[in-house]
Amino acid sequence: MSIIKTILKIVGASLLGLIISLSILFYYAKGEETKGYAFNLAVESQKGPILAGFSKQSIVPKQLKNMWMAGFGNNREATGVHDPLWARAIVIQRGDIKIALVVLDAIGLFYDDVVDIRTTLQTDLDIDYVMVSSTHCHESPDLIGIWGPESGRTGVDDNYLAYVKSQSVAAIKQAHSRLEKVKIEHYQDDESAKPLLEDTRNPLITDHSLKGLVFYSKNTDSVVGSLISWANHPEVLWSENTLISSDFVHYVREGVENGVEVKGKRIPGLGGISVYINGAVGGLMTTSPSWEVKSLKTGEMLTGATFERAEAVGDTLAYIYLKKVMNSHGSIIENERLAIAVKTIYLPLKNINFRLGMIARVIKRGLSGWSRKVKSEVAYIELGPLSIVTVPGEIYPEIVNGGVEAPTGQDYDITPVEVPALRKLMGGKHKYVFGITNDFIGYIVPKSQWDVKEPYTYKQTGAPYGEVNSLGPDTAPIVYQALKSLIIK
Repeated sequence: MSIIKTILKIVGASLLGLIISLSILFYYAKGEETKGYAFNLAVESQKGPILAGFSKQSIVPKQLKNMWMAGFGNNREATGVHDPLWARAIVIQRGDIKIALVVLDAIGLFYDDVVDIRTTLQTDLDIDYVMVSSTHCHESPDLIGIWGPESGRTGVDDNYLAYVKSQSVAAIKQAHSRLEKVKIEHYQDDESAKPLLEDTRNPLITDHSLKGLVFYSKNTDSVVGSLISWANHPEVLWSENTLISSDFVHYVREGVENGVEVKGKRIPGLGGISVYINGAVGGLMTTSPSWEVKSLKTGEMLTGATFERAEAVGDTLAYIYLKKVMNSHGSIIENERLAIAVKTIYLPLKNINFRLGMIARVIKRGLSGWSRKVKSEVAYIELGPLSIVTVPGEIYPEIVNGGVEAPTGQDYDITPVEVPALRKLMGGKHKYVFGITNDFIGYIVPKSQWDVKEPYTYKQTGAPYGEVNSLGPDTAPIVYQALKSLIIK
């Protein structure tokens, strides 16, 4: 009798395991469908003046209990607010074409949530293309899910996520209501910001050029807004900080708008609303606590994960930008052609941890079709001499600027795939990369540099960081080829 009971227990356990396994497989095979239709757009406007409007709306959490901060480990609950988080928006119109950009002080936002924002706006505004970007700030609430109180529990507060989306809509609507004729000037400094960041993975290639646009009202000649673009992780405050903050980004925008202090001398700001957008931060671009940064106020070299050091980084970026505006003639953009090309892409999900996270609803995003691929998006925009590519994650700078390698120890015995560099392909004189825009898919690693198996590249003793937070080795080639197809028509 005991033998029969034992057999029944084994069969029962096996049956239960089979049922659970089939349930998981069915969920993954069927699952929740990604929102939105395949969005492939190609429009342009040849006529009409350029109009622009700016706005900002607070996205500071209304309560902090169980508000988990993103970007490092689990169980980092917010204990206070050091400086405000924002949804900052720009709407640009040329002729009958309108585009909107809203940049969030957030680690990132999934494509499904971007679709929610677009869907809400479609009922109110005639905007052809809406971009939702994130500064990738590591001192803001988790909007992705993987930084909750513990592994296996989501860190996303659904009420806060809904608030961020509604404030994004409000910011775009307000910017749209402020549209006026503008003249745009482009400024660029290719070297001065390089000492502020380090590359922590070979090959050592950064995207340290500081680029910016200033929008002048044609009615008053005053600055209505500005955009500043640079490529670095906003994580100067590192992993022990529990105060909500936009890190160095806060000080960049404050400096551009209101001015900075340099050893007792006040350098005036531009006024208006300043928008910061991140670039090619993969690789990994950072300013770790051991990296020395010089304070503009005191001249002191600073280390450590402090607000004083975050301020030093932000002030220096703002000062570089302001000096360019004050001391040089920017490239003028007015009455120029506006063209937009957008492409939906489908990315294989090879990362087993991401798969399990989606099954457990720690990561709340849909997948597409029976193949269960990640639906995402890239875009290419031209405005006169400006060209912009939007990238849905943390792209490695070598894909953007050149220098992709095929090092000894690579997991795939191939030559570089993502060549030539995107900026060599892009049209126009001034070339921008808007990273972490319209989605958050993690790192976009060149396939010839993919490295999770021994022997490791560059004679390392362990696997480099990056692949663990990537969808998989095919992500970079697909993103690159999609952008190349939009650029080369």
